[in-house]
Amino acid sequence: MLGEHVTLGGAAEELDFRSDVSDLLAEWKRDRSGLLRRFDLDNDGEIDLAEWELARRAAHDDIERTHREIRLRDGVHIVRKASGRMFLIADRTPEELASRYRIWAWVHLGLLFGACLVFVLLPAR
Repeated sequence: MLGEHVTLGGAAEELDFRSDVSDLLAEWKRDRSGLLRRFDLDNDGEIDLAEWELARRAAHDDIERTHREIRLRDGVHIVRKASGRMFLIADRTPEELASRYRIWAWVHLGLLFGACLVFVLLPAR
């Protein structure tokens, strides 16, 4: 392989659902007043187990919606060089290219020998 095609973002985006939910919950915890305002249903100033489960479900739904939106976006398609080797974009198979370049190499080698022969056989002035 002389190169590779990759798609960045969109449906090819690598997403970690658990980590994203965890990060969102951690963000909500840092804003305690916002967390209480949103999920403290009994207004006791504490988040009990049922309210925390509601917060986890909301985070789960938010991340699910965000991931779905990310997957629906168009990705960026890139054709790039792979493994530091020569890069070639062509509409022919590697075998066809090799055959074509082999023929051209022989043609140029023949031209080189012909030019050398002419140079040697021409009388020097």
